[in-house]
Amino acid sequence: MKKVYHTPQTEVAFAEVTSMLAESLPISDDTVDGGEALTKEEKSWDIWGDE
Repeated sequence: MKKVYHTPQTEVAFAEVTSMLAESLPISDDTVDGGEALTKEEKSWDIWGDE
């Protein structure tokens, strides 16, 4: 069987965003109580269980 070498090909595509995709929460020097911390509220989709 004859071995044939195929030259790899690369295609370059450029993309630009048209608007902000994500934004960070503002940083504050104020302290907060642990009960006010941001967490996920609904636990019905917990994929890890009780591990």
